[in-house]
This record gives sequence, C-alpha cells and structure tokens, in this order.
Amino acid sequence: MLSGLYLQSSTVARIRRSPLAVQLDPFVEYLLGAGYARSTVRTYLSSVQHFAAWTSAQAIDLGEVDGCTVADFARHLRRCRCIGPYHRKRAGSCETVLTAVRHFLKHLRRVGVARPASLWPKSQAILEFVDWMRKRRGTCDTTLKGYCRHVGRLLSAVGDDPRRVDARSLRLFVLRESRRHGVPHSSSVVSALRAFVRFLIATGQCPSNLDGAVPVVAGWRLASMPKFIPYEDVERVIASCDRRTAKGRRDRAILLLLARLALRAGDVRQLRLTDLDWAHGAVVVCGKGQRPVRLPLPQDVGDAILAYLRRGRPRVDSPFVFLRSTPPFGPFHPASLADVTHYAILRAGVRAPHHGTHLFRHSAATEMLRRGATLDQIQTVLRHASPETTLQYAKVDVEALRAIAQPWPGGASC
Repeated sequence: MLSGLYLQSSTVARIRRSPLAVQLDPFVEYLLGAGYARSTVRTYLSSVQHFAAWTSAQAIDLGEVDGCTVADFARHLRRCRCIGPYHRKRAGSCETVLTAVRHFLKHLRRVGVARPASLWPKSQAILEFVDWMRKRRGTCDTTLKGYCRHVGRLLSAVGDDPRRVDARSLRLFVLRESRRHGVPHSSSVVSALRAFVRFLIATGQCPSNLDGAVPVVAGWRLASMPKFIPYEDVERVIASCDRRTAKGRRDRAILLLLARLALRAGDVRQLRLTDLDWAHGAVVVCGKGQRPVRLPLPQDVGDAILAYLRRGRPRVDSPFVFLRSTPPFGPFHPASLADVTHYAILRAGVRAPHHGTHLFRHSAATEMLRRGATLDQIQTVLRHASPETTLQYAKVDVEALRAIAQPWPGGASC
C-alpha cells in the first residue's frame, strides 16, 4: 500500500524503518477504505511517524497505547522541537497531527493491538449495573451512558462500595443536582438513580424499599403541548433537499423516514441494510428496549432510500444505511443527525419551535390525529410502551376541544 502513495522508493524505505512500520500498511488500507484522499493519507502517515518516534523514545509499548498516551503526546506537541521529516510544522497543525494519531489508535483497537476503549467508568459496581440493565431491561448503550454519568457521580460522593448508598445520600445527591440544573436534568438523574437502586435491590445489596427514598422531581405530566409544525411545512422541509447531490438524496431519505414513519433519531441512525425488506415493502426498526418492530415502507420513502443507495451512499463496507458524507465514511454520531433537520428547516425558511429530529415525530402524530386516527392507532405507530405517553396528543386538536369545553363559571364560553 505504501508503494502506491510515494514516487520515490527511498521515501517508502525510510517509512518502513519507522518503529511502527508493521502497522502502517494496514493503516493506509484503513484510511483509503474510509474514503480519504491520497494527499491526506500521506499527511496522516507523517503524523503517525512523529507519534511512533515519540512512543519509541518514551519506551511505550504498542499494546499500551490508549487515550492517555495520546493526551501525553498532545502536550509534547505544544513544545515539540523534534527534527526530521515528521516534524509537526511539516506534518501540519497540532490538531491535524492529533486527528491522525486518533485514527491510528482507532485502527490499533480495531485490529486488536491496543486495548479497546471502555464505554463505562472503571468501577465494578457500574459494570455489573450495565450488564444487569442490558440483560434484564434491554436498555440501549446510549441510555446507559447517561445513567452511568449520574451513578458515577453518586458513587464518587459515597465511595465505590454501593452498599454505602442509603436514603440520606440519595436525597442529598438529588437535591444538589436539582439546585445546579433544571428540571429535565434533574429528572434524568432521578431515573438513573432509581434504576441503579432497583439493581441493588435485585442483587441483594440494599434494603428492598430503598427505591422509595429517591425523591421525585416536581413536574406535571401532560402539562406541555407537543411541539410540531403543520403538514405543509413538513413537506417544504423535505422538498428543500437537493436531489442532484448525494448529500441531498441522503438527507431527503432521512427526513422522509422521520416524517412518514415517526421514527426516533436512534432508529434512523442504527438502521441497517439488512433491516430493509424490499420484497415485502417493510422495514424492521429496533427502538427503545431493543424490541424489533416491523413497519410498512411507504412508496416515497422506499424510492428515496433506493435513490440514495444507488447514487449517493459511499461505497464502503458498512452495515448501516446512512453514512456521513465526508471521510471517514461511517455511521452518524448519536447527536449529529439533528444537523440534518436543523439545516433543512433553515433552508426551507420554516418557523419551528425547535430544529431537532423529534419535531417530525410530533408533527407526524399530530397530523394522524387530525386525519381521524385514534390514540390507540397513534400509540401503535409511535411504539409507545404506555398509553399515557400518547395522551399528550389529545390536546393538539384545539377546535375539537373547544366544542366540548365547559364555560368557566361566571365567564363567557371560550
């Protein structure tokens, strides 16, 4: 692979004398497969040679390279006085060098040379909690990562031994968090603590009634109105995508899935090629709780996905349907799918209460209600586990509510 990047054989020979030379050919193959240009690959190789020389000077074994090693190398770059073809000023800016090194670390982890990155804090209690939630509750990793952040702070306050968690420590922790943050954050803290305490109860590490000690954050269910935009505005947002470009075809397919099937962002991001059943016009969605659901695939949605797959999707080996439009070609980051809806709404010039992906889910449910769908039918389409979650849409049809509303005593009818 190196021979195809450089014209001079002496350059290839010099690179092969690098301390990490055995991994450079696979690394180049990984970068080219991810869609990077050859000029970018050459820049990244210079950066990796710099990193290889530094790790060799520090006597760091390849299997010990991790995120902390990269952080130490970043501090070295700020005062770097290295000489040679891999000098930072020749390889590019500090950020370019670090980007290359992070990709190299990702490659080392992928081939099993470096230790895999841990998603969870290095706490035995949290690791057992994660395993229990996955097996018993089917909780996805995105939710668990949020839970673990809150539980980790709780254990830092009381000590790593979960048996030290009691009613007083739970209440003090929730009180402290609620003073620092708003209601949504406090509610997520309560959800995480309640799940953790129930895990402790199930495993016999605390009294059986300790979950009742977790305070409830003040809030009123169904007090707010669902935020949505009219059907006509949804169509304008979808039409704003440029079908002549690969990115436009991708964004249009994503928006149609959100608007027609009321999918969550995670449903779209995790959609795989094997989930599409073209023969029967259906798509399998695995949402919250990891429960797969088979949904009909509308004609316009199927046509949009097919147009993207044929003339838009990067030709890389990835199981996911939707990929980033710039290298490295891979699945979306959990938070980056909102950029698609944000810029589409701005392009269309639509005034919306917010620009997130959930706006289209609320809009789809609202439109179904206005067209005569029952709440049970909406619950089925939205895949709500509880009917109470769907009840919020009962307030959307203001005209129907106006007809049945009783006049206020002593006042005029609304």
